[in-house]
Amino acid sequence: MFAEILDTTHGITSTGLLPVAESTNPYGLSAQTITELVGYSTSLDPLLPPVTKIHSSNTSCQVSDASSTLTLSNTANTASTLNNSFFSGDYNNNFMTASTLGTFNMNVDTIDPSSNLTTSSPITINPSLLSNYTMGGMSANEVNVSPDGTLQLSGDLWTKLDLPYNVTQNTVLEFEFRSDAMGYAHVIGFDNDNSYWDNANSNKLTGFKLFGTETWDRWNQALNNYSGTNWKSYSFKIGDLFTGAMKYLFFVNTNPYGTSGNSFFRNIRVYDTNFSTPTKPLWYSGFENGFPGGEWLNYDTGTYTSNGQSTQSSNWTILNQTQGSQEGVMKLSGNSVYKGWINTESTSSHRPYPVLQIDPSGQWNSDTTFNNYLSSPSVPVVNRFYAYMDWDPSKISDSDWLSFMTVTNNTYWGVVGLSLRGANGQLEMAHAPWQTVTSTPAIMPSDRWVRFTTYMDFKANLLYVWMDGTLIFKMTQGGNLNYTNGSNGQTAYLRRAHWGLYANGGFSDATVYNDSIQLWTVQAPLTNPSQEPWSPYDGDGVDFVYSSDFVAPTVANLNAPTITTSSKDYSFTVSYTDNTLMYKGNLDSKDIRVTGPNGFNQLAQFVSSTTSADGKTVVGTYKISSNLVWGINDKNGVYTISLEGNQVGDYNYNFMAAQTLGTFNVNVNVNVKDTITINPSLLSNYTMGGMSANEVNVSQDGTLKLSGDLWTKLDLPYNVTQNTVLEFEFRSDAMGYAHVIGFDNDNSYWDNANSNKLTGFKLFGTETWDRWNQALNNYSGTNWKSYSFKIGDLFTGAMKYLFFVNTNPYGTSGNSFFRNIRVYNLNSLHISTPRISTSIANGTVTNGKSFVKANKQHQFTVTYTDAYGINLGTLDKNDIKVLAPNGTLQNVTSVSTTSSSDHKTVTATYKIYDNVGLRANQSNEFLIQLQGNQVNDLHYNFMTAQTIGRFTLV
Repeated sequence: MFAEILDTTHGITSTGLLPVAESTNPYGLSAQTITELVGYSTSLDPLLPPVTKIHSSNTSCQVSDASSTLTLSNTANTASTLNNSFFSGDYNNNFMTASTLGTFNMNVDTIDPSSNLTTSSPITINPSLLSNYTMGGMSANEVNVSPDGTLQLSGDLWTKLDLPYNVTQNTVLEFEFRSDAMGYAHVIGFDNDNSYWDNANSNKLTGFKLFGTETWDRWNQALNNYSGTNWKSYSFKIGDLFTGAMKYLFFVNTNPYGTSGNSFFRNIRVYDTNFSTPTKPLWYSGFENGFPGGEWLNYDTGTYTSNGQSTQSSNWTILNQTQGSQEGVMKLSGNSVYKGWINTESTSSHRPYPVLQIDPSGQWNSDTTFNNYLSSPSVPVVNRFYAYMDWDPSKISDSDWLSFMTVTNNTYWGVVGLSLRGANGQLEMAHAPWQTVTSTPAIMPSDRWVRFTTYMDFKANLLYVWMDGTLIFKMTQGGNLNYTNGSNGQTAYLRRAHWGLYANGGFSDATVYNDSIQLWTVQAPLTNPSQEPWSPYDGDGVDFVYSSDFVAPTVANLNAPTITTSSKDYSFTVSYTDNTLMYKGNLDSKDIRVTGPNGFNQLAQFVSSTTSADGKTVVGTYKISSNLVWGINDKNGVYTISLEGNQVGDYNYNFMAAQTLGTFNVNVNVNVKDTITINPSLLSNYTMGGMSANEVNVSQDGTLKLSGDLWTKLDLPYNVTQNTVLEFEFRSDAMGYAHVIGFDNDNSYWDNANSNKLTGFKLFGTETWDRWNQALNNYSGTNWKSYSFKIGDLFTGAMKYLFFVNTNPYGTSGNSFFRNIRVYNLNSLHISTPRISTSIANGTVTNGKSFVKANKQHQFTVTYTDAYGINLGTLDKNDIKVLAPNGTLQNVTSVSTTSSSDHKTVTATYKIYDNVGLRANQSNEFLIQLQGNQVNDLHYNFMTAQTIGRFTLV
């Protein structure tokens, strides 16, 4: 509420005069206008109007604000700001003192049909507004309202809530109830005088017992059918049982002898139905007794069959609840559900239908169900049905259509229909003028139950369609809806209808499930199409009532383990749970966002979902992808998983708000199989200075090129152990000042002693600085050279960065190139060395000895085998030497190397030149000797020195 405040100056002056409250309205707003803007408000006219209708308050005036006389007061010295809002001081900060401005009365006796207490809004109960009712008191610990609006009653109490309502023949009470144990009595009811004993209400019982051992005859027994401990939905017309002006909604939870048993209520609603005259049930099928009516119509023969025609590319059957659950279709009502499906394309534009047919006309079916309806004066008829649709969007064009309801008022199939068109499932009507009454096109949700209600007044040429309680279509006179005094074969009655599935020939993959198909009549035309008609079938207690749920799902569990191994993709699961039924069709790649270090921000890709047997829990699997590889180019650290708002909901369109779900850690030690792919945008300056964009480049094959004079680093958290190995390939096009690769833990090489062990390895260059480790300073030439060594033999400890140096401080040339960088730990259990065999080229073997014709050069091959793999980087000309008969050691030349894909078998070819003056027929042999600590496997098991072959010249 607000009050107009008038200042005598209306400007910035030094008068020192305080503003005063007056009854004038300087802004030109009428009291009615203000009421529409802010709920209930006043300009403080001395004749303040009473509150007699429902307007904005905590929830609604008659529910959460008790009827009373309220006093409006302004607050003393309230700070204000100079803006266009109403304020209680002038521009010179002269503030008004606290004072009473006036009063108004709140006396709400009836509900305003345009208020928010309708079928779409449950009553929000303020526990402070509950009070003692007739039988006795209640203590604070006996009444509790949880954050989701559930009212819990404990102990032995009677309590009431102010709820003035004029109950008519059309009034409906809806709520959900559960109890954790049977007590003496669990009751909900209405009263008008706070004294149940004196409330005759024409001797009609207004309190409804739901559960309990009590047998008192003053409780109405119409709803005494609760059992178990789960939630049960109630929706019934109390106007059929009593009418009159009520003041209170009361609750009873009695345990007079200290017995257990609590009562829980939620989603309580009181509203009037659309129709001023009663409804009349006409026809219903829940498929509990097989196929209703005359089974299925075979259009070729005019007869009915009990199963589908699979040879016609369309099929149908009835599933029990177990079978339905196996297909992900949750329970709606009863134990049976109809299924129809199409599995191939068809040349026919209207293929044979897997549909449920009723025939009030009696043309094919002699069923007499509709005789009374057709022989009585025409009245509107309402059809409600539940459909669960599944189709493959990738197999559907925009011109394809799939129909799942047709009705007609004639016998020659001049129908009107409801169908979806195109991959996104946009709904449309057919064969008569129609219009969409929603602001956006109506879309058929997939993979969930959807409730459709169709009101048909053939005499008035009028048809309405609601989807899940929302009016979506209106159809008026014309086309196949046309009726003029029964001409052209059309009548004012429903003459034929079917539901299920049929389509044009382009559909090749579609399934429909149906349940709870209903027809009823009403005795007067619809007056308020904004509200979905009330069903005599659902209202009498169908097991699943959509409109009773207004509670959004919650996240029951997030399973997001730490990333410890490097990979590109990372999967995690989110468990959503709902009090009624989750809608798995909501889950997609817009649900989850992951943020983290280095500006990581990515919507997670939806992978799959699984649904619990009761449909209340859906587990969604999502994945995110590293820019290149987790823990290498997307930093180690803490990542946050958040739910996007209004994405995940239940069957009743209750969507979850945006929220943080949890975090996961990335803590990766790079695996031996992973080659580090460097993202240049993730390189940063390191200790000695900056780098420009043209100094760093990563080619398409992953080669890192460093130019100019720079030090740069890459985040690579790694705990270096005694078994840690660094592998890479390096080349330079010219010798610069220093070409270096190394590790660091504090971004300050100067202070990083690492126990005084050197962690940067100089590979090439003229610099002689003693802070570089010289173990790998053996590069020459301009070709690629492979390096593979155990850095764990040189230093250990927690490292944060892999750094690179290419220094040319005086403008000298020389670039550094790195590729195939790998960091990994050896498997300490693998300790066996490689095996070896030798073959002499052009040699003959006699008595186990090789004889080779004298020549200037001699070639031989050595085959290395290992269970884990040979380290190719260790194969070179230094592996082998040949001992000549005169005692000299001959160096060999490396010719070639071939390897299996897993490096477990490697064949190296070497050759020597005979330059020691020895010739044929000398008796001494040449010995081929493997040098020690030269060749190793991928676990750094080095081979020892040994003679591996011998030959004699002839």
